Amino acid sequence: MPIAFAITFASVGTMTPPPPTTLRDPVLQVCLQCGSSQRDAHGCKVANPAALALAADWAALAAPLGIRVQKVRCFGHCTTPIAWAVRAENGWGYTFAPAPENPSDLTAFLQTWLTASRFGLVPKKEMPPSIRAAYQSRLPSPAYDPDH
Repeated sequence: MPIAFAITFASVGTMTPPPPTTLRDPVLQVCLQCGSSQRDAHGCKVANPAALALAADWAALAAPLGIRVQKVRCFGHCTTPIAWAVRAENGWGYTFAPAPENPSDLTAFLQTWLTASRFGLVPKKEMPPSIRAAYQSRLPSPAYDPDH
């Protein structure tokens, strides 16, 4: 039988985390060249049709959250298509590859990134498993101050 514990902080008062910061101009970026082997007349990779379709699907998924989708040329994760990233003017940015197969994992991550974290900082343990497995890097917000 589970035992429930209640912990109070009477001696230190109410302890609440700082409120989440509203991320300005949140963007979900999708690499268009990932997985493409075709080249144009100039020798440049052409957009992967699967990446174009993914960007369109994700635009519909992200719009209700206030996130715009931006198609980009390359993240440098060419061996693991399709690479993607999130970033905001005042928040932590992340790069990932490959794209998650389950859209609900992406939605869960985006919601956490937007609302449950200060400056968009999402601990890896709070990411859905498929997102955590695709995690490549994070970039601190220009607004982040480790001393505060």
